[in-house]
Amino acid sequence: MKKALAQTTRRVGYRQPPVHTRFKPGQSGNPKGRPRGSVSPNSVVQKIMGEKLTVREGDRVFIISKFEAMMRALAMKAMKGDTRAMDAILSLTSQGGQFAEPASHKMTIEFVRAPEREIDR
Repeated sequence: MKKALAQTTRRVGYRQPPVHTRFKPGQSGNPKGRPRGSVSPNSVVQKIMGEKLTVREGDRVFIISKFEAMMRALAMKAMKGDTRAMDAILSLTSQGGQFAEPASHKMTIEFVRAPEREIDR
C-alpha cells in the first residue's frame, strides 16, 4: 500500500510545482499577452517617416523620405531666422555628433605635479 501511495504523490517544492497547476502542453504562459500581428508605436512612426515623397525645389524634383523633407523644412526656417528652428537643428545635430571633433584634433590635458619647494620661515 505504501508503494502505491509513493508513486501517485510527487515531490512538491522549489522548481517543482504541483502537477495540476503546471502549464499544459501547447498552452501559453501569457494567454492575454500581445496579440499576433500587433505593431509597436515605434515601428509605426518609422514606417511613416520612411515613406517617400516627391519634392520640387526650383526646377529640380527629388524623391526623399518624409523625415528628410521635415529636416529640409526645418533647415529652411532656421535659414530665414526662426530661432526655435535654429535651436532644434542645433540640438539634433549635436545629438547626432555632427559637430564632434575628429579624434586626432582632440585636446588632452595632463596634470603634472610640481616638485615641492622648501619655504624658509
